Amino acid sequence: MTFRLILFNFSSTSENHDSFRSFHNEYKNHVEALKSTFIRRKIESCGNDTRQLFATVANITGSTKTNPLPEGVSDDQLAGDFATYFYNKVDVIRNELEHHPIFIPPEMSVPPFASFSTIDVSTATALIRNAKPTTCQLDPLPSSLVKEHYDIFAPIFCKIINTSLSTGNFHPDWKQAIVKPLLKKTNLDHIKKNYRPVSNLSFLSKIVEKSSLISFTEHIENHGLLPPYQSAYRANHSTETLLLKLYNDIMCNMERQLLTPFAAMDLSAAFDTVNHQLLLDILKKCFGVHGVARKWVSSYLSERQFAVCINKSLSTPMKVNFSVPQGSINGPVYFTCYTSTMNTCISDDQFLIGYADDHSIYSSFKPGDVSSEFESIRGLSSTLENVKLWMQFNRLKMNDEKSEFIVFGSNHNYQSAIQTFYPLGTLPSVVPIV
Repeated sequence: MTFRLILFNFSSTSENHDSFRSFHNEYKNHVEALKSTFIRRKIESCGNDTRQLFATVANITGSTKTNPLPEGVSDDQLAGDFATYFYNKVDVIRNELEHHPIFIPPEMSVPPFASFSTIDVSTATALIRNAKPTTCQLDPLPSSLVKEHYDIFAPIFCKIINTSLSTGNFHPDWKQAIVKPLLKKTNLDHIKKNYRPVSNLSFLSKIVEKSSLISFTEHIENHGLLPPYQSAYRANHSTETLLLKLYNDIMCNMERQLLTPFAAMDLSAAFDTVNHQLLLDILKKCFGVHGVARKWVSSYLSERQFAVCINKSLSTPMKVNFSVPQGSINGPVYFTCYTSTMNTCISDDQFLIGYADDHSIYSSFKPGDVSSEFESIRGLSSTLENVKLWMQFNRLKMNDEKSEFIVFGSNHNYQSAIQTFYPLGTLPSVVPIV
């Protein structure tokens, strides 16, 4: 972009007026062209991510939802209060679970995964160009600038990434997170328990993470190491495919004049309570991760910190002793691996589906058949207790208040049921499907 300094002689002659209008129109057209280019690049950067696309359009059109914060204290104090609250919330949950035995992962015969594959400059280029242009306060340069000049940064990133992956070290500077409190729902009171921590990590750290996933994901997929019920962060799996399976199973049960009891489980701060040593053991025994790869994952998880940001005020950094990092690339994938043994709690006549930290169990029974109905509901109740115990062993906490039980089926079949749902504590609601 070039700039020109133009001095006007503000006289009333028609020549000066025409000259001013000409330069004014040129400037206006130049600004409009830059705006158009900027908006086009923002939209193109969303790729096939519809959620990001809607958020980008909302931001461009000025219809972005506000995020109100508690009032009455300074930004510095509010940042410190939120940091303490987020830290203590996890600490309280962890203390509740510490008296339970720790889960012992089963030894599985899996191919070894000893090291991550290094990448070349073309792969680094693709990673930079395909990355979201989110900029963190920890970034020395805006990520949009790095993406725009990828040809300059790709060789540098390639060297840094390969050094990290080959030595098994994740640099301490990449373990810092900036957390911003986000109100869970717009109609909630502005108190700390109604806010969730949204983490933002440096651009380079996420590129390094993505690089490590290339060969690890290939290892998982080639050997079928993830259970089929888990739909998150996998190729050709999504919320749509999960819902299609559930809908298909419900409709098939209806065709056979069956009802579908369905239990949806909710976890409290699921990502934040993950035990690092247990995760490493699961990755080793169930996914074959050892050697330099294990060393890198251990380095990636350890000695992480976060600081809460309110406007421009930062809290004192807080050390993270547990968790897989929220806002990260690898964190959700490692959490999926962490919960991959949940299916050991499920009986043959039940189905388990999951997406990230959301899991549900369902079965079926013949309405009016006392034995079928009772056994189905009792079995589901027993499975929920086993899953809850499994979660406690894995240092996860089921949120009973937000977990739900519902019965899917036609209203006619529901009315025919004996409705012996007392083992689950309360009568379920019913969703008639006609």
